[in-house]
Amino acid sequence: MEALLAAVEAQLGPSWVEVVDHMREANELDAIEERIRAYDIAGAVQGVESAGARFAADVHTAYTDAGKAMAASIDAAKPKRLVTFDGSNDRAVEWAKVNNADLVQGITQQQRETIVQAVSRGLSEGRNPRSVAVEVRDAIGLTPTQESAIASYRRALEAGDFSNALDRQLSHGHSDRTIAAADRNGRALTTQQIDLAVDRYRTNYVNFRAETIARTEGLRALHQGAAEMVQQAIDNGDVESDEIVQEWHNAGGPRVRESHRHVVAADTGEKTKTLDDVWLTGDGNRLRFPGDPEAPVEETANCRCVVSTTLNPSHQAKTTAPAGFSAEHATVREGIPDPDSIRSGTLYRVSMDDLRGKLRALPGGGDDEVRMQSIRNAWDDGKKLPAIRLMMTPNGKYIVDDGRHRLLVAEEQDRDVLVRFSLAQSNDALTGTVSL
Repeated sequence: MEALLAAVEAQLGPSWVEVVDHMREANELDAIEERIRAYDIAGAVQGVESAGARFAADVHTAYTDAGKAMAASIDAAKPKRLVTFDGSNDRAVEWAKVNNADLVQGITQQQRETIVQAVSRGLSEGRNPRSVAVEVRDAIGLTPTQESAIASYRRALEAGDFSNALDRQLSHGHSDRTIAAADRNGRALTTQQIDLAVDRYRTNYVNFRAETIARTEGLRALHQGAAEMVQQAIDNGDVESDEIVQEWHNAGGPRVRESHRHVVAADTGEKTKTLDDVWLTGDGNRLRFPGDPEAPVEETANCRCVVSTTLNPSHQAKTTAPAGFSAEHATVREGIPDPDSIRSGTLYRVSMDDLRGKLRALPGGGDDEVRMQSIRNAWDDGKKLPAIRLMMTPNGKYIVDDGRHRLLVAEEQDRDVLVRFSLAQSNDALTGTVSL
């Protein structure tokens, strides 16, 4: 996932820069000025929707790449399966539609807010339409906050406030030297020098935003693409949901959020989680994956964490319930479980050979033969009976909590039984029981 994220960022960053360059080329200064003079503020910049759709298509490629990578991983772990990512799956198609709509809407809305801000400020300051058009074109591809930074930088240069202009994190080294020289010599910058410095500053901001948006959208698309492939594998019977193990990995170093240094599974508090669980950050927020758009922005912006998905090597494959027993839609496993792996929602198919000599029960009351005959009749009629309940003691004995007569008939007919296990707290629970 880390390698895939690095590759996706390397693709999406230039893609965003290319989208911004395209919008600037498609909106010449004369055309922007003409729209401003006509008070067409919302339409001052054209082609934003198509640019958003172009970037959304590249994000979808990242989603598909993640699905294919996850398919290859599952295929390697399940060599008898042919696991492939199906991009035509209904969920995958719906994701593409929603992703395209959300990105286009988000990019369009933000660009509109940025343009309205630039035009409104320029007109309120009494700037002529040409000057406002220059700032609108500079604002293409930027957020309102970034546009304000570009505009204030231009104002500082025009006013000769060079110390203000030089105190910028994203300023350009070549321009800084020109500005510093003008400051030392007590002279103003030419219009051409100002335009060049602003353009370099703007380019740095576009590149900065490209890095941020590539990481944010790439992180989200990768985890959702991988999750879709896992779900497809489950749907196809290639893996089981409780076979999946996920682990959160932060990127390390001083830039990691404190809340992401100790992320755990919300339900268990463990470092790994099942597919059905979510992550709990140090700040108490629940995330489905790094960059989850439903999480607070302080948990997602510029996040570099990833979640790995692997298959549990000790996983037991599900099996069918033995004849004569009903699993009642519960998961069925083969054999007697280890005490520390007993699950309340899991039933176990056990042979009588595994239980012989280990069964204890409270002394029975009434006629055992009558009860046993009712069990025989039920099984002869094809009826399915509920699972037997056994308590496992620390010394390896099994106390019959329910189903003594089912066990006796199963012993007689040498058939497998379906068992729901629980743990006895001590060997003292055997007091009063007799061997079955």
